Amino acid sequence: MNLSAYNTERFLKNADNRHKAFYFHYYTAIDNNFEKATQKWNNKKDELNNISTEIVNGSLTWQNKEFLKNEKNLSGIEFNKLHSSKSIHALYYTNLEYCLFNALRITIISDIKEKTHDQPPVFLGSKLNHSYFKNCIFQNLSFLTGEFQNIVFYNCYFENVSFNKHHDGIYKNIFFQNCDFKKVDFENLELESFCFWGNCSFDGLKFGVNTFPKKEIIGKNIINICKKWDEETFETRKQHRYIGECYNKIEIATISDEKTSEKVLKLASAKNCYDGLVELYKYIFDYEDKFGEHGLSLRFNYQFKWVMDERDKLINKKHIKRKIFISRTILGYGIKAEKPLIAYLLMILVFSFLYLFTGLKLDNQNIHHSVSIDLVEMNQVIYDYGYALYFSVVTSTTIGYGDIRPASGFTMVLACVQGLLGIFLTTMFTVVFGRRFFK
Repeated sequence: MNLSAYNTERFLKNADNRHKAFYFHYYTAIDNNFEKATQKWNNKKDELNNISTEIVNGSLTWQNKEFLKNEKNLSGIEFNKLHSSKSIHALYYTNLEYCLFNALRITIISDIKEKTHDQPPVFLGSKLNHSYFKNCIFQNLSFLTGEFQNIVFYNCYFENVSFNKHHDGIYKNIFFQNCDFKKVDFENLELESFCFWGNCSFDGLKFGVNTFPKKEIIGKNIINICKKWDEETFETRKQHRYIGECYNKIEIATISDEKTSEKVLKLASAKNCYDGLVELYKYIFDYEDKFGEHGLSLRFNYQFKWVMDERDKLINKKHIKRKIFISRTILGYGIKAEKPLIAYLLMILVFSFLYLFTGLKLDNQNIHHSVSIDLVEMNQVIYDYGYALYFSVVTSTTIGYGDIRPASGFTMVLACVQGLLGIFLTTMFTVVFGRRFFK
């Protein structure tokens, strides 16, 4: 392992040409704290080498160095290729904010002396706010007490890992980009502020009742930030032909010549967010469908389809808005029974207003009003609207008493359309209601 000052200038080289979301941990920092944290390491190469050796050996004497003022403050450091097969005690309760962990590998081999936890802790009680993990591997360990906020994990692998097992850590705004999860425990986390990006894979996740918010998808705030950044950098990305494909080609140099003619997607990083969330919600839905509760399965199926449609909107698929309006707003993806019921009631109200202006006949009385209504006839309009509403209800339910009839060809057409819609929405409500409550 070697330590050096976190060279943010080198790290952010050509950053404006790429997705700013790749540097989420940096751009969400306040008042250039990155620069403040790294300044103290200037011209301290020998000290960093000594600290590196002591950390590997498990020594804590490095914190007594005069320039550290007897504080465990390693903020602003770049950790390169730190490999360990046991808990790194020297980094417990340490300030590790604004750090870069490159090719970190912690694969813990159980020790009889470390049986206080099912999985030995890593970074116990440490502050890692605004830090970045790139190409890291975590196996057989636990993230416990500590602060983990505004962090990026890029291309990392987690196996047999638990988060916040004792409910005493702070975990907010964590951005997993192209990460693999195998037997990972999220049960004690609330993932509302988390986001998963691009090519993520999931196997054996453990989650609880409160892990996923009931109404909102996770990562909403991060996605909104990504959309804002995408709009800010769109012209620059077009100029540099940075495509930023589905699984996030971060480096411009990796784009091959045959790709340069492809369209640069305006909201590319937001799409990458939705790509990762599609994989997550698909996994959760499949799991609940096979092993969980039917109600939870329907809930995650709805969110899975919602995320897919939001992603498709960003790449401007043809007719996607019309499809979303029908499948989501009216039919609730065949999952939410209240959606077709609400659409049914709104249809009755809309058609009842239309009938006022297209004409109805009650015995020998004609009910017909012009679009411009005088205040004088307002009382009559309100009175006649009762008949129009009655006719709309009777028509939508296909009862058809015949006491009120269409008075024009246009009204006949509207009545036919409403009758068909009424049958369709009633059928959808019945099917969804039965599927939800009687399966």
